[in-house]
Amino acid sequence: MATRSPHRPGRLGPAFGGLWGAGATTNLGDGMLATAFSLIAAALTQDPLAVAGLTVARFLPWLLVAPLSGVLLDRVDRMRAMVVSNGIAALTVALLALAVLTGNHTVWVLYAALFVVICCETVSDPATRITVPRVVARRNLDRANGRAEGARTVAQEFVGPPVAGILFAAVAVLPVAGAALSYAFSAVLVVLVLALLSRRPELSHEAPAARAGEGPGAWSALCAGLAYIRQDRLLPWMMVCNAACMIGLQCATAVMVLYAQNVLGIPDALYGIFIGAMAVGGLAGAVVSARLVALLGRRTVMLGGYLGFSSAMMAVGALPSVWTAVPALGLVGLCITASNIAGAPYLQLVVPEYLRGRVSTVLRTVGWGLTPIGALLGGMLGRVDLALPFLAGPVFTAVVVLLLRHRIAEAARIMDTASAEVRARPGSHGRRSCPYYRGPMAESVPSPSERPDNHMDVDATALRGLAHPLRGRLLEQLQLRGPATATILGERLGESSGSTSYHLRQLARHGFIEPAEGRAGGRERWWQARRGGWSMSGHAFRQDPATRHAADVVLEHYYSERERRFRAWSDLAASASEDPDVQRWKAATMDSNHPLPLTPEEAQKLSRDLLDFMWKWKRENVPEDRETADDASGTETVEVQINLFPVLARLLGPGTDPGRKEGPSDSRA
Repeated sequence: MATRSPHRPGRLGPAFGGLWGAGATTNLGDGMLATAFSLIAAALTQDPLAVAGLTVARFLPWLLVAPLSGVLLDRVDRMRAMVVSNGIAALTVALLALAVLTGNHTVWVLYAALFVVICCETVSDPATRITVPRVVARRNLDRANGRAEGARTVAQEFVGPPVAGILFAAVAVLPVAGAALSYAFSAVLVVLVLALLSRRPELSHEAPAARAGEGPGAWSALCAGLAYIRQDRLLPWMMVCNAACMIGLQCATAVMVLYAQNVLGIPDALYGIFIGAMAVGGLAGAVVSARLVALLGRRTVMLGGYLGFSSAMMAVGALPSVWTAVPALGLVGLCITASNIAGAPYLQLVVPEYLRGRVSTVLRTVGWGLTPIGALLGGMLGRVDLALPFLAGPVFTAVVVLLLRHRIAEAARIMDTASAEVRARPGSHGRRSCPYYRGPMAESVPSPSERPDNHMDVDATALRGLAHPLRGRLLEQLQLRGPATATILGERLGESSGSTSYHLRQLARHGFIEPAEGRAGGRERWWQARRGGWSMSGHAFRQDPATRHAADVVLEHYYSERERRFRAWSDLAASASEDPDVQRWKAATMDSNHPLPLTPEEAQKLSRDLLDFMWKWKRENVPEDRETADDASGTETVEVQINLFPVLARLLGPGTDPGRKEGPSDSRA
């Protein structure tokens, strides 16, 4: 009998609604503030380089502050960090509004205020994006990402800019004051979401990040995140692609306000509406992105989005007409939004949860931190001709994207695999939900494509909760022998029931076990292993100084116990060959080794096929009412161990020929 999920499959839930509202109001403030800053700066100076300096101030924090923000987000509750960062942003913008009201504002005051606000954004923006899996079931991530991106587009680019333009035409301070209120209201909404999750913990789909004070210093934690990125064969290239796109885009948009005023003849009051054309296209992209991915493929949407926005931005500069610029900007917004949504699953599904803060901000550090180069280039080219930035920047982006097209295609394939793994819902098709435990070191091996909704990816906090010898033994008992009470487990392991009861509660607290349904144990609770199973990224945990010790403890126990069980059976089969049970099972057991010459991609497919076969075979051959070996006579728990790893030449002993061909080897245990 499958565990009943407390989440309704068709809804994203109230916790996501609150997070969505908080992100939308923050984006509204961002849109109003960006437009207000451009208009205020244009009123203070007509120097293109001075106006482009706003873009430098906007993206410089992503280069200087974002890496430390990522370390922070992996150490504290990310929602609490959003509350603090939005509160500081609200206070800063309120002080700026006072300066504008009293006439004490200068271009340098604008630079300083924008720098502080974006420092806060280096916390709140990635926190909002990587917190989505905490409040949304994984099968709904694409839909949730689309809604979040749609809200961002509407608020930041469609509603914020025109409202700011109209308010600025009336009184210059109004859009600044409105942005301050938006940031403050966003902080309040996040507080309400935190209160909701505290009152209804079943709404949380993922454990929060590691607690404050855990782990090594900030530098060591940052180095661990950088090491993960460096060792990933795609993330560095994705950073390069993102940086190229941002440089090309900002080269053009840095002088957008001057181009609109002096070339296209757009008045101040209509400037916000003009650039709102990008938001209209962005909203369309948010609505159709999931359908485009399904229809055209993720690779086509990503590549088409990058090249499409480059072509459309070039059209704005090459054809200086409002009638051409408006639809071209709409296409820019559609392409950017669709490509962003298509690429979002990499960070949310492929990167381990406990590293997402650091990886996300490092990606922004490289991608956004280098955009001042594009802004400065746009400012200098704008001094020659205001149309030049709209041609040079997008050409640079298109060239880089074409050079990286194969890397982008590979990333799209990995995201498609990860998305397929979390979308399938066995229970919705009359299939039984089965536990699945992925080996701790199988970090990059895909899970079965029909992984249950309540499957758990072990984070740093849960890892530390498992790093106790007795807890590992208790968990193995429940996985291999089925539900039991603290007293039963104490008798099996020679421990007191008080000790086993305490450690069982800790395992439940960290999500490894859960109460067993349909079991009556008097005053004692029956426990079972988590029905959805769990996965652990052992390689990444061992590379991070914050989790290395806990990972070593868990891995040592995992592998030693697995080998011990196999050796115990082998010894029994050799020493008690006349035993009826041994005779009955000896012919059914096997030990097989198959060296194969494979590429990493072929090995990954083989891993996925093996796991899918195991899943399919159990569903089709094991009766649904047989949960454990005790449920039917003549059955025993059979453990299937799968190892798949490369035998690199340096791993072979002296004198071994790495090129020697070996055939498969099979033996009966």
